[in-house]
Amino acid sequence: MKTRWLPGRAALIDMALLGAAWLAIRLPLLVFHLAPLVQVDSFWQRPLPDSLSSPHAPFLYGQFVFSFGAYWGAIIQHLLVLFAGVVLYEVARRAAGRAAGLCTGLFIVLHGGFVLYAHSFMSETLFNFFLALHLGALWMALTADSGKRAAVWFFVTGVLAGVATNVRPTAQCQVLVLPLAMLPFYVRHGERLKFVRLTAALLAGFALVMVFSLGRLRFPKWPLHPVIFLIWATYPAGCFAFSFLLGWLVKATIARFGGSKVYQDLKPMMYGLIAGELVGTFVPVLIGFVYFLATGNNPQAFRVFPG
Repeated sequence: MKTRWLPGRAALIDMALLGAAWLAIRLPLLVFHLAPLVQVDSFWQRPLPDSLSSPHAPFLYGQFVFSFGAYWGAIIQHLLVLFAGVVLYEVARRAAGRAAGLCTGLFIVLHGGFVLYAHSFMSETLFNFFLALHLGALWMALTADSGKRAAVWFFVTGVLAGVATNVRPTAQCQVLVLPLAMLPFYVRHGERLKFVRLTAALLAGFALVMVFSLGRLRFPKWPLHPVIFLIWATYPAGCFAFSFLLGWLVKATIARFGGSKVYQDLKPMMYGLIAGELVGTFVPVLIGFVYFLATGNNPQAFRVFPG
């Protein structure tokens, strides 16, 4: 089965409806200026590790709040809920039709629990976001038009299960359930060897993320981050590789020779560089919009990211 990457007009209308519903249910939070809750998740009270939280969770959320602040952190979490709703809408639409997709997406963006989780720094939001990506990658694997592409998507599925496990260890169950669920289908169609290859790709992705996560947890000087598997061998990553290397070199040099005070003092300048980049990408978009209104013709395409 060939998978269509770009959604059609009806799907875009549905996604706009999901966005409107997502915003409407969250308007009271803006109107009444309700402050996000910070220290409410299970990892603040429970011994670690357990089935609900991993040793990475406190550091992850501590860094998250420190980097973005409580309000911006809550906004990002709400956006993650919207993105998860769109991903699951697309999976349900392709699997069972437009009505099923709308019901699924609206359930995610309107669910009161997800509103509460997103306005609190709880691991449910990030966990559900990675699970949504996990299911999206699984659907792409199951509908891939070639064995090689299916293996790649199964590897990504395993990677996302590993990332979700870093938030909540219960995601480990996915890696056990998926091969058992797929086995009857491949046995029935006489594709046992294909089942073994795809299961191996799934387990390899999960195992690599777990090994790299354990390395970062146990060894202070472990050099590699498990997020590398989310962007590994992608075209945008290849274009940005030198920029990432340069950014790391600047950060490491400042931290090594300037210390924490110089590091903190230079943060506003780095934020300014990011803001300048965003403004630089917004100007061509604005010019193109004005050009379209004035002439009725499509402006020249402008890409912020390669791909």
